[in-house]
Amino acid sequence: MVRRELAQHEGYQDLPIEIVHASERVTMEESAGRAFKSKREQLAARGLAAGFADGAAQGFVSAGNTGAVMATAKIVQGVVPGVDRPALAGIFPSVEGSPVVVLDVGANVDCSPRMLAQFAVNGARCIRASFYGRPKPRVGLLSIGEEEHKGDHLTHAAMPLLKALNLNFIGKRGKAGDIYGGKVGRDRVRRVRPATWR
Repeated sequence: MVRRELAQHEGYQDLPIEIVHASERVTMEESAGRAFKSKREQLAARGLAAGFADGAAQGFVSAGNTGAVMATAKIVQGVVPGVDRPALAGIFPSVEGSPVVVLDVGANVDCSPRMLAQFAVNGARCIRASFYGRPKPRVGLLSIGEEEHKGDHLTHAAMPLLKALNLNFIGKRGKAGDIYGGKVGRDRVRRVRPATWR
């Protein structure tokens, strides 16, 4: 199916893409951890192991069970020292023209304040190292309002950690619409979720 879709685009054969076949699949109803242990031929395990073990892969795409991909990636690749959990990043356009990067967009159900701080650091590192090339990206925490008293327990507990980091932390951002509306400004920004990074 993937090859058929690629064949519709001229020059796809010249792209540095390897398609890895998997004889097993993980359904959306399955536990990611159990699937990794019992289905060693599923796509995430095969693709991640094949591509990242020898350093050949720079990315991995799956339209399947995100939890299975994240759990497998953590097991196969490991995580950066000091990081409890990996996070998914989403890149959103803004009316200002600069993209806004949001972490975490769905990999983690329950986050701790420490994890939100880790997401902030990793998001800022990604922006600095990426093609966006911002040396000091702004970091914000998505909340229900910008005022000091607003937000849930997690937001309040994360704020002192974020303020203490050596980041360009701009505080809480009040609305998800700020992402698209450019209220967060012209610089590329990150956010953390439940509180989310810009």
